[in-house]
Amino acid sequence: MKFLKEGDRVELALHKSKTSGKRERRQVVMEFVMKLDAKRISGIQAFIAEAWRNMRRVGSGICLTELDRQVESQNVRFFGLPKDEVDVITGANEPALEMEGVDLAELRLEKALTGEVFLFFKVTQPLSRGLWNWLYHSEQAETIYAEFGECQQELPMDAGAAKTKTAKVQ
Repeated sequence: MKFLKEGDRVELALHKSKTSGKRERRQVVMEFVMKLDAKRISGIQAFIAEAWRNMRRVGSGICLTELDRQVESQNVRFFGLPKDEVDVITGANEPALEMEGVDLAELRLEKALTGEVFLFFKVTQPLSRGLWNWLYHSEQAETIYAEFGECQQELPMDAGAAKTKTAKVQ
C-alpha cells in the first residue's frame, strides 16, 4: 500500500519510543509525528487526506481523529538531512537507518491550537545495536527525515500451482 509519493523525503520527529521484551526478543515501538499541510496531503493515502480535510474544515471542532486503518508493508529510510543537502564532512547524504516491510500502525491526527494538523503513527522493530544508536541520536535531534516506499512482499505459492503444462506442436 502506498503511503507517500515514492522518493519524497518528509520531515518527521521521533515523538517517543518504548522498548520491551527480553534478550533476543527485545523490540522497540517508536511513535513518529509528521506535520500535514496541503502539499503533503496531495501525495498521501486517501483515507488520511479525507480525515485531514474534515479536521481542517472551518467550524468542524475536530481536534483528534483516530484512524481505524494502518499503512502496511513499507520500506522506510531515515536520514539526518533534507534531500538537497549533503554532510559537510563526508559530502554524502546516505540513510542513517533502513527498515523493511514495516507497518505504520495506530494512526491518528491531532490539531494543535495553532490550527496545524499532525499525523502520529507507530512502528515496531526488533531492537538491535544499530537501532539503539540511531534512537539515541534521533531523540536528541529535533528533526529527522524519511522516505517511504511500498514493500514488495513475496506471495506464497502452492507447489502444484508452479507446474505448467506444455503442448506438443506438430
